[in-house]
Amino acid sequence: MISLGVEVPAADGSLLATDVLLPSESSPRGLIVIRTPYGRGWHLAEGIEWRSRGIAFLCQDVRGRHDSTGSWEPYVHEREDGAALAEWLQDQPWTPKCVIASGASYAAGTAWAFAAETNSADRSFRVDAVVSKVPTIGSDRVKRDPSGILLLAEHLAWWGEHGDSSSSREGFIPALMRSDSALLEHLPAQSMIEKVGLTSDSPGWVTPINRARERQPYGSDDLVSADDLSELDVAGLHIGGWDDAMIRETLRHYASVERGPQSLIVGPWAHDLRPGMVGETSFG
Repeated sequence: MISLGVEVPAADGSLLATDVLLPSESSPRGLIVIRTPYGRGWHLAEGIEWRSRGIAFLCQDVRGRHDSTGSWEPYVHEREDGAALAEWLQDQPWTPKCVIASGASYAAGTAWAFAAETNSADRSFRVDAVVSKVPTIGSDRVKRDPSGILLLAEHLAWWGEHGDSSSSREGFIPALMRSDSALLEHLPAQSMIEKVGLTSDSPGWVTPINRARERQPYGSDDLVSADDLSELDVAGLHIGGWDDAMIRETLRHYASVERGPQSLIVGPWAHDLRPGMVGETSFG
């Protein structure tokens, strides 16, 4: 069975668009869950492969993105929406015992949030494992240096491509930076976003700026805190790249999750994990 665009209700009534691919001839041996802001359609081919191996696959647009309703506020609603998905899955007759949360970048953050929301002892539905690829788990981790300084180019690039809209503007900001070498010199920094046609008072744009201005403790807006990570009882597969700006996060998560078996793969990749060459060896 394949069901595209299933509407899973969030606690506040937002409808989270979800694709479900189930094996056609038997009960699923396991379930892969991805929650992403980048469009669940990108994962359909992956879902078909899992389905062909007897494993169910579910991919959901986070709220406010693509076909999901609600307000898009990065890193704000992922815990509660992950809990809503867990409640929904708990009621499905086909949900198997083995559940794996998976994702890359932002979707790795939602995977950890989903696992954390199901980790309590009184839940009958639990995530058993997390596949975490180049994770970003909160705005501070990608928008600020550990010293607290705002990483302006990173913030502009990500928000300018994915912010203030239910869809993305792929390649827009890099092209704009190539055409305007002085773009990052605009002051005040908060109104810089207006130069690319977006509003300067959007919560997603001003939140990291305000956190840097107010010197909020670094990482205090994490979806899953360091204490939460240490309490998780899940297996983990952590995948990172030598040239990924988030490599510290991959290593931090690998070292922090202490109560289940953990595996780590680090190779010659950047944040996009595209195939690369080292000498004559392909790490594709």
